[in-house]
Amino acid sequence: MPAYTIETTHTLPIFRHGIYIVGTREAACKAALADENWESPRKDYDSSGEIHLTGIWEGENAAYAGSPISAPSQFDDPIQRRAHHFEILLGLLKMIPSLDWLAKSAWAIA
Repeated sequence: MPAYTIETTHTLPIFRHGIYIVGTREAACKAALADENWESPRKDYDSSGEIHLTGIWEGENAAYAGSPISAPSQFDDPIQRRAHHFEILLGLLKMIPSLDWLAKSAWAIA
């Protein structure tokens, strides 16, 4: 029987708390996103993502030893998988003869 080396991952969010003294809420948000100080990061175990496959190689202990092989998409990162499916569904919707919905939802698609 063939052997496969499988790498699985789950996303572990890292967060920080910062205090920004600025004129508006929007300015505070912009300042927080621009802030590069990550001296006191914290791990958020409660919000970690689903376990997903990030690599597969043929053979035992073969991780990074050669080229990875493709795996079925149902094992990909759930967020990436949903984005890909959304792109496919949006493409299918654009083929519908009546495009009234397209004009009404252009802001959401953008």
